[in-house]
Amino acid sequence: MLLKKYKRVLALTLAGVLAVSSMGVPPLTAAAGDVSEEASSLLLQYDDSAALKDTTFDGGTNSIYRAPAEDVEKVKNISDSLELSMTFKVGETDKTFLKLFEIENSEENDTDTEDNVDGARNPATSTMMLSVNKTTGRVYLHTGAYAGSTDWQADSGQAVNDGRYHTLTMSASASGLNFKMDGQALKTVSTDSTKYTKKFVSAFFGDTTQGEAYKDWRQNIDNIIIGGSSPRSTLRHGNYGNFAGEIKSVTIKDGGYSEEALTANHRSGSAAAMTELNALLSSVGNEADYNAAKWQSYTNSAAYTTASAMSAETNAPYEIYNAIPALETAIEKLQKPVDPNAQVFDLSAQTFNGSGYSLPEADVAAFKEKVKNSSSVEISLTFSVTSASTTYINLLEISNSAKNSESAAEIS
Repeated sequence: MLLKKYKRVLALTLAGVLAVSSMGVPPLTAAAGDVSEEASSLLLQYDDSAALKDTTFDGGTNSIYRAPAEDVEKVKNISDSLELSMTFKVGETDKTFLKLFEIENSEENDTDTEDNVDGARNPATSTMMLSVNKTTGRVYLHTGAYAGSTDWQADSGQAVNDGRYHTLTMSASASGLNFKMDGQALKTVSTDSTKYTKKFVSAFFGDTTQGEAYKDWRQNIDNIIIGGSSPRSTLRHGNYGNFAGEIKSVTIKDGGYSEEALTANHRSGSAAAMTELNALLSSVGNEADYNAAKWQSYTNSAAYTTASAMSAETNAPYEIYNAIPALETAIEKLQKPVDPNAQVFDLSAQTFNGSGYSLPEADVAAFKEKVKNSSSVEISLTFSVTSASTTYINLLEISNSAKNSESAAEIS
């Protein structure tokens, strides 16, 4: 099967775009999103074709990815804001609150305690952690100022335990937390309350007026953790679990918050997603390799038309990755061998408004020839109903019209 070549093609694709056949399949672009070195002094990117591919995110204590030392050194120079974008799919886990990301100074973020619910800390421990409630989609930015909760939390508007991919992009700075999940509206929270999140983050970015409990510990960062938290983190809690599922891509940068920059960062994983999508499309081969009707059905399918319209400039990673399963199904259907006794009709160009459609005489004659010595007939229909004035809808009829015609007066 040509589809089996897909993963091999993808594995050999390190960057760029695979060319798509010109035989009826328009080429797709996979240019990077609007994130660049010029826009930020810090830019770290990870995806599951390289850095993350050997990490099994199964929710276990050590099922996390630790960024290499050279990347940790770069994060020590973070300025203005912490910008993070992640694309993930939640898997099987009994935990409702999932830890996505932590930065820490491990020497000042270390405890034997499993359930850290002691509230405010003075001095604060050196950690910041991002988590999400999988059922409600509520997003939390935890800090070492308070164990068990945070001032900076808000509903994203999107639950994430639905078996689909999601992209969460956030910006944390002294002014507050800004984030968006998928195509939901931008959410902002800047509460300055008794969990002291704002004081902690302000001090982290260099504000020396927040009191002795809070400090700038950027130069002491020694761990960047994706998919959970340090096994000895002071933010551990019995209700929180390390992430279980797939993490497709992560981008970490700085540069100061703006809605425009966050929107661009929301697409920062789109180039990797488009490379995967293009590899799948290119695995199909040429139109000449297929039955004409099946090829037309494939190129007219919603799965193909959706995928072929996508680009890294206009689509976020979650949209691209979520288009892949339907496209795989469409390709499997295309590549399924045609039964020599089968007739395939692509009627997607026909308009069905209640009047029906009769096959051409040549097709009817071919059908008669195939079934004249058969003891059964198998029929498969693919359709969707847009509107109908009746509950019962006639889908198909096989008849001898000369013996299947009566006037209305004869029908009771």
